[in-house]
Amino acid sequence: MNKRTRCTCVAMVMTAIIVATTSPTSAQSVAEAECRDAIAKSLIKYTSASLKTIAACYVKRTAGKVPPDEECNDPLLMSGTKMSRAYDRASRTMLAACPADLVGVLAQYARCPSPRSSLDDDGATVGIDDFYEATDCLLNLVASLVDGATDVALGMTEEDVTAGAATCRKTIGKALAKYTTTVGKVRRKCQSAADQAGEGVSYGCVYYDDGRIAAGRTSLEDAIARHCDVPLAELARLDMCGQSVEQLQECVGGSVGGRLGAGLIAAAYELPDTCKLGHVAYLLNAGNGRKKTVTNIDIGYNGLGHDADLVDGFEGAVDLACDDDCLDCAVTLAPVKSQGNSFCRCDGDPTIHCDTINGLDADDCAGGGCTCFAMPPLPVSAADAPACVVNKFTEDLDGIADGGTGAVTTTVSDRAVVYLGISQTQPCPVCLGDPTANDGLRGGTCSGGARDTLACDSNAVSPDFGPVSYECLPQAATNISGAGLLVTLGLTSVASPTIGADLLDGASPVFCLQCSGDTSIGCSSDAECAALGAGTCSANTGPPAHANGCSDGVCTAAAGAHTGTCDADLPDSFCDGLLRSNGRGLLPCIAQGDCDALDADCPGGDCGSCAHLQLRACYPDPLQAVGTHGIYGPGEESGVYGTELVSTFCVGATADAGINASVGLPGPQRLFLDTEFESRCASDPTVPFEAPGGSNCP
Repeated sequence: MNKRTRCTCVAMVMTAIIVATTSPTSAQSVAEAECRDAIAKSLIKYTSASLKTIAACYVKRTAGKVPPDEECNDPLLMSGTKMSRAYDRASRTMLAACPADLVGVLAQYARCPSPRSSLDDDGATVGIDDFYEATDCLLNLVASLVDGATDVALGMTEEDVTAGAATCRKTIGKALAKYTTTVGKVRRKCQSAADQAGEGVSYGCVYYDDGRIAAGRTSLEDAIARHCDVPLAELARLDMCGQSVEQLQECVGGSVGGRLGAGLIAAAYELPDTCKLGHVAYLLNAGNGRKKTVTNIDIGYNGLGHDADLVDGFEGAVDLACDDDCLDCAVTLAPVKSQGNSFCRCDGDPTIHCDTINGLDADDCAGGGCTCFAMPPLPVSAADAPACVVNKFTEDLDGIADGGTGAVTTTVSDRAVVYLGISQTQPCPVCLGDPTANDGLRGGTCSGGARDTLACDSNAVSPDFGPVSYECLPQAATNISGAGLLVTLGLTSVASPTIGADLLDGASPVFCLQCSGDTSIGCSSDAECAALGAGTCSANTGPPAHANGCSDGVCTAAAGAHTGTCDADLPDSFCDGLLRSNGRGLLPCIAQGDCDALDADCPGGDCGSCAHLQLRACYPDPLQAVGTHGIYGPGEESGVYGTELVSTFCVGATADAGINASVGLPGPQRLFLDTEFESRCASDPTVPFEAPGGSNCP
């Protein structure tokens, strides 16, 4: 018996136990059972029609039969009347089967959750008052969730779509519609039988499978295996949720198809009166792990610290306190000290987990300090000045999220403690040999730093420099920033505030300086410093600042991109034997001898030739970043996928002149974080939350 068959059997047994032991909340009449069944049937048909229409739109758009700007993912925005007719037909069928006197059924639809929470505000109350509001809510929830699901499963980009990639996407579109419909039909049959037996109005088929769901998942995976084994570069252009057969099978079958079908069929029977979402685990993707990512960090003004990757596989968690509609959810840190991926550690011993944010922890640290890290140590190497940056939360998050769309904006208060790097090819200590990251088992050994040669559990991997760990911190004596550079940044999935080169350092326009009353604080305006009681934005303890590193001061913005280049300058030279994971240069050189001198630190003992050329990067003016968000993702346990969190802010100068000159500090910093989220139930943070209502939550 394979794993999926075992899971199916367990699910069937669990359902049988639930049905057998749960007392019915009320007996149902024939009319009530027929109303509920009509709603479920109509929702399944409308979902199927939406998915099939979207898949067909992609095929037509790729073939040039519809305009390239046609909105394929939202069925209600498509040109033509097919989906409008399907919507009207579903609405009429549900209303005809559900007269107003079926108050027991109507009571199961309490509120319309985000992202359609405004649809229940027109009646006598804020909440669903009649079957007109109920049907309108349900059909619009289908449209929203299908839109989000197909954004992820089918991608967005149409540039240079090859025949193989187009066939893969067409296959996924058809298979997704079929599998999602199967999930709905199987669980509708289960609930219909319970309704006819008078088992009560509570939805009781959360985990039910008569075998057809498992078979449908297998069929979907087989179709992907047959038609999606195309080169990585071709799949990458489609911007789908995976870049291999295995990744697409996991994403389309588990997170999108299974989650979409399960969540919508549950909503057909009930919409809770409170939000059941309460916890989110997140995972940062960097480099080219699950898929090619946008994750990178741009540090300083001169361009040499741009386009660096952050750490891949970094795990964290937040708690959500949501309103009844899952619309406004307050975001706070969840230290998860019992888990291997805990990001809060005792100052006296980083192998001990704790849960006090930037304060004394009596029960875990024997009264000593507990530090919560924004991420594991970050290796940075720009020009010939490597550094290791340890980012520490100074206080809890202050943020708000929309549980229905995945949109989030939060304020992060951080101290970036900068240490001199060990070498250009190993800026931070690393945790070598650990077979499994974040499992709480110290299977690796720290190389370098304060715990050199001691055991460690790795917590993430730098795509350029290897595995890093909270347990492998730099030597205190190499600190060049004291308590750290104080940074307050807004992290958002929409658009960051703009920063203009509106300040002057001498006669040079600049994006950032430092507060005169506290030079650890970078700033772009006097108002920022005044708000902190830190004087004016007029100090500079680093080298003379500029807006960019271009010799003529002109940054040429790249079309359709967030960055620019110094087109008037000759390209910078780098050793071609060791590049960043994104293909950009890592080790700068002027002559071949510069590369030869570093051979001992490069793979195979050879850093290559001083022959990799690239134009200097720069920030266009004004400086901004735009994020994205969604509600589905790869992996059985994911609730949100493809969220790109962004931020733009100013960083002050360190105490090391070489570091300041190598990247250009004080100066701007910009983040792009490709982050996956796993939405989980408030009642049990180990259980994935199934949108829109979370009826699967305990």
